[in-house]
Amino acid sequence: MWPPVREGSIRVVYELPAAGPAAVPAPSSDEHLTILELEVGPEPVTERFYGGRRHFVAPDGVDELWIECRYRLFGEPRAADPFAAVPDIEDRFPGARVLVHEQH
Repeated sequence: MWPPVREGSIRVVYELPAAGPAAVPAPSSDEHLTILELEVGPEPVTERFYGGRRHFVAPDGVDELWIECRYRLFGEPRAADPFAAVPDIEDRFPGARVLVHEQH
């Protein structure tokens, strides 16, 4: 039995502190989520993985960093509500403001 699937796209923005470099969390693929495309702007200085999460380090002097991605979310095939125990894509961007989120 194939798991139920939701596909969509999301664009979020992180507002960054004025002092010092900032690292913002971003999702990476896992057993329930496949990231199909991901864009970040402005271009990050580097990408790091810590605390089990992917982070982008913003360049100095930037007050916002946006992330846009297309994704596929997989639910639990035998559950009454297949997506109840699956973290929603919006929850995978802690501290970000969601600008656009379309599911299809």
